[in-house]
Amino acid sequence: MTPAMFVALIPAYLAALLRDDIETWMPENVLRTLTRQHEWDPEFDARMELLTPLQRSTIARVLDALLASDRYDYIRDRIAAARASWQ
Repeated sequence: MTPAMFVALIPAYLAALLRDDIETWMPENVLRTLTRQHEWDPEFDARMELLTPLQRSTIARVLDALLASDRYDYIRDRIAAARASWQ
């Protein structure tokens, strides 16, 4: 996914996660795109650069809300890893 496409699509993906609107592989794929991974640092950084400070803080708050919920307990470690990427 290009950085521009990430910026365009991430709000809809996060809204779907918060609404608990999905029952597919989507949560794990979304979390993968939100997690800094050494082999993908340049791609992650390119996405970050296109986000405004408000967008970055909103992503962090959404991840906090997902951590506070028990809905995604089965991937809590992935949510925590993603959240650590947005410090």
